[in-house]
Amino acid sequence: MLMNSTKTELENMVSGIGCELSAIAYGERWKLLGDDEQLTAEQTIKKVIDNEGSAEFVEIIEGLFDYVVDYDDAEGIQQIIDNILNGISVAEWDDILDILRDEGYIEKYSVWDYFSDGFDIEYRIDGRGNFQGVEVCVACGGPSIYVDDDKVWGVWGSDRAEYYLCRAARDIVYDWGAEMYSTLR
Repeated sequence: MLMNSTKTELENMVSGIGCELSAIAYGERWKLLGDDEQLTAEQTIKKVIDNEGSAEFVEIIEGLFDYVVDYDDAEGIQQIIDNILNGISVAEWDDILDILRDEGYIEKYSVWDYFSDGFDIEYRIDGRGNFQGVEVCVACGGPSIYVDDDKVWGVWGSDRAEYYLCRAARDIVYDWGAEMYSTLR
């Protein structure tokens, strides 16, 4: 039973990393300026509200929505935020995030951020020293998990799991590796 549990945990971790890289590749992860935490759109907005305050948040984005805002009414401001967060479209999420980025609150979370805590980087090169690929160790010990420019794979004891990356995620990993390798030459 323990072996199946370990295998399932490993598969979940490997696929989770693959999904995170896909989200980064498609520009769906953010971070607050000066912070390294990877956040979804909703988490980002909630964190800005926590840091800046509800009234300030509504003031930042009020041009997007047709609300009459009484800044002395804290309950009313919270109701506006609840309405915004519960009923907005994907386009409106993007508009809010663009405003927050333009105002200097947030920035995109990149593959550079993701791999900044990598334990080991191995470059694949051809006989002429040209870059061919990269592999980054993102967890080691138990389990050990690696990301290369094709897949995420991990081992834990005798268990092994793989998750193949989408094209966009493969491209950002490969491009990151090529740029890192170019700094070494």
